[in-house]
Amino acid sequence: MPPTGQQPATHGERIAGLDGVRGLAILAVMAFHFSAMAELPSSTWLDSAVTRVAGAGWAGVDLFFVLSGFLITGILYDAAQSPHNFFRHFYARRALRIFPLYFGFLAALLFILPLVRSVDTADFRELRRSQFWFWTYLSNIWMAGRPWFRSDLYATGHLWSLAIEEQFYVVWPAVVLWLNRRQLMAVSLGAIAFAVVLRIVMWRADARPFSTYVLTPSRVDALAVGALIALCVRDAHDRALLVRWLWPVAAAAGVVVVALAAVQGGLDPYESWVQCAGFAALALLFGALIAAEVTASLPALHAVVAIPALRTVGRYSYAMYVFHWPVATWLSSTTGLADWPPTMLGSHLPGKLLFGAVAAAVTFAAAWLSWQLYESQFLKLKERFPYAAPATTGPAPAAQPDALPPPTG
Repeated sequence: MPPTGQQPATHGERIAGLDGVRGLAILAVMAFHFSAMAELPSSTWLDSAVTRVAGAGWAGVDLFFVLSGFLITGILYDAAQSPHNFFRHFYARRALRIFPLYFGFLAALLFILPLVRSVDTADFRELRRSQFWFWTYLSNIWMAGRPWFRSDLYATGHLWSLAIEEQFYVVWPAVVLWLNRRQLMAVSLGAIAFAVVLRIVMWRADARPFSTYVLTPSRVDALAVGALIALCVRDAHDRALLVRWLWPVAAAAGVVVVALAAVQGGLDPYESWVQCAGFAALALLFGALIAAEVTASLPALHAVVAIPALRTVGRYSYAMYVFHWPVATWLSSTTGLADWPPTMLGSHLPGKLLFGAVAAAVTFAAAWLSWQLYESQFLKLKERFPYAAPATTGPAPAAQPDALPPPTG
């Protein structure tokens, strides 16, 4: 039975709890980056414990991937049942949601920032020379091909995941339109297996772990897990199977993730076992959590993701993801904020917490302003591109509201 006040979602409905899932994902990513940027030593067992927990926050990117695969596949599948300007309307709506913020950020970084402060550094010059890769959402490929690449290169190191998302958007709509649900499920399962095998092959071939981390083919299993869940919940029989296998899959995936963290003293995204097995386990674990929320199978999870503050954070998570890295970079380089609080019993945790709190607050404020003054103006145009066909051609199934693209790490 679903918890009181929560009913299992059906296709076409907005699942409000998924805003809370987005909130969890962006908080994890910010904890990961802010903890690293505070640049304080781990002097006590408490510092070390917190650093290890925050160090696993990169997995928030994987949660965004699974969630995006779920939502985008649901949108596309429902729209394909009565295709009305299918490609035109999907890409128009995606462009209105994604492009203004992303391209605005790049323009501000590359052209406006040099007008207000000196940025004549080797890093910035290299970024300007290589900007084609960022404008075309190919930055992950550019990063993977640079042995010397520093992931924090002028506040752009987090954009690789947005490139993966965009590459997914280029291919997946045509696949959804051409195949039926069973065929799509088979393709999704194949994509999961392909990504796992590819990561093993790359490891055996001594490929750079960073390349494995940022290239779309080696990360597609997270998107495919989300897609598979979206397809399962659109059939009563498959939905029942999904609920039945939810907990065994979640338990097995959780054991793998915990075991890896215990053996290694944390989750390192560049470690071979984490890449070969941990990425897939995380995708399945996050997929199980999303499926549990969608099918109203876990009241405790719903109670968490229904927290209003968490859902509010989730609603602004795209802009928060884009802004959080440059905000933290600026705070770290100009304020010395993490060094202000004195140590407490030898622990530098107060400094890390202050830095993280201020960086998160500034990031949220910037995202809120961006939404109110900038992004929402473009979103008003989305009504010109409805997924449903005009009434004269017959009613079409309602499509899920667009998902925010995944902030990542």
